[in-house]
Amino acid sequence: AQAMGVELVAKPAAWRAVQQWFATHAPDHTVPEINRRQALVPIGARLLSNSAGTAPGLLARLGTAWIACLPGVPHELRLMVEQLSPLLPRLVPGLCRPVIGELYLAGIGESRAQELCGERLTASNPTVGITVSEAGHIVIRAVGTAAEVRPRMIELRKLLADFALPEAGLAASLVAQVSSTGQTVTAAESCTAGHVIAALAAAPGASAILLEAFITYHAAAKTARLGVPAALIKKHGVVSEAVARAMAEGARRTAGADFALATTGIAGPGGGTAATPVGTVWLACANAHETVTRRVLLNGERTRVQARAAAHALLLLWQVVRGQPPAGKATAAGGRASVATAQRVALPHGAGNTANAVPPPRPSRSTPQ
Repeated sequence: AQAMGVELVAKPAAWRAVQQWFATHAPDHTVPEINRRQALVPIGARLLSNSAGTAPGLLARLGTAWIACLPGVPHELRLMVEQLSPLLPRLVPGLCRPVIGELYLAGIGESRAQELCGERLTASNPTVGITVSEAGHIVIRAVGTAAEVRPRMIELRKLLADFALPEAGLAASLVAQVSSTGQTVTAAESCTAGHVIAALAAAPGASAILLEAFITYHAAAKTARLGVPAALIKKHGVVSEAVARAMAEGARRTAGADFALATTGIAGPGGGTAATPVGTVWLACANAHETVTRRVLLNGERTRVQARAAAHALLLLWQVVRGQPPAGKATAAGGRASVATAQRVALPHGAGNTANAVPPPRPSRSTPQ
């Protein structure tokens, strides 16, 4: 209002919207008087309705410029931007909305992706860049005109086909892939405490593949719920390849699922030793033919170790489902030999941080025991 040089006036329609929101979402609460300020609008400004909250957006003209004021709550902001975007071409004649192409990748580090892309990562015409997500994937995004973006994306998809995900992220890709074959998934989690199954369940359509899941935090629960022999735990320790394998096979057997994931590790901040430091996590994925194991060493605080371990577990499942296991040593039925590769993975502190640009560790494979 100060920038426009006008007064704020109360808009009855805006106040009714606030009252309606409370009536729908908090019927037992009286609308606080302080919320009346959300119905104040600069003279000449247009209200933008907010279906997700009480604060409306505003759209106003100031000289030759348009000013849009939107709520700062992320999910409200996204909805408001979707409402505002169709208005922009009319408000700003000649404005050309850019075309955006995205390619989601998994199983490749950021540095390797950059090497493969080479000169295809450009600063303009189109702008092509890479960002890293803690959910376990990389996104290559191209922004420009349709004539610029489409051929570049075709080129990038061919170049990175071995790592491309069909959907936006590992969880959504797993739901799409596994449901397409009518198969099912379960998980037995210890250190991740539900992060794995929560990530899968967050993807639309997850009910088609998820049966049930187990959070077996204590050693006794692993034995009681999954049938992990107490002697095996005593011999190898809870955080071990043998226990991770037994957890996955026990979960698959108990739930009757086609695939079962298992996680066991030390999320910290305490509990680590010189031999098994904080951040050590053993993963396993079992199906009808074999069990694949992997060890990862993760940096960061407790919640980040849990989240990153869950991401690595989903990546392992994706590779098993797609039949894309990195090289490992197969073990004959009843055999004990196995090879697992450990790798320390630094957690990214922001999008595009190269600290997470690390290829996944190689797995170890064995047949069910």
